Amino acid sequence: TVLEYPKVFRIEGSPDFPTDFLARLHVLRRKSDNACGEEFVKVLNGAVTWFMVVEQEVAKVAVPKGWQIFYHGFVEHGALIDSVADFVTCTQIIGPPEWELVPTGRENPLLEDAKKSRLEGAK
Repeated sequence: TVLEYPKVFRIEGSPDFPTDFLARLHVLRRKSDNACGEEFVKVLNGAVTWFMVVEQEVAKVAVPKGWQIFYHGFVEHGALIDSVADFVTCTQIIGPPEWELVPTGRENPLLEDAKKSRLEGAK
């Protein structure tokens, strides 16, 4: 499936929307020739939590309403979209029209604590 961009995503927390695959660290690339995509995300409402690998360490990045984040598709990243997620983004991916989200296999040591603290904060 090829998604057309720019795309507006409205995510409201739902246990029926499993997104653990997005939280796993991954890159964006086309397998046939290794061409990557670059992602631009403007947070229009709410806040989004990303995980990025910076200098070989996993970092948690909370992006609030009004901010924009950009990253090269080969930067290992993941997004925490869970049952308490509530945000609107405008997302643009530049690169090949067909690409894949490819898990890197790197462990994300911050994921479980981030999920737990978000669920506790929603109570």
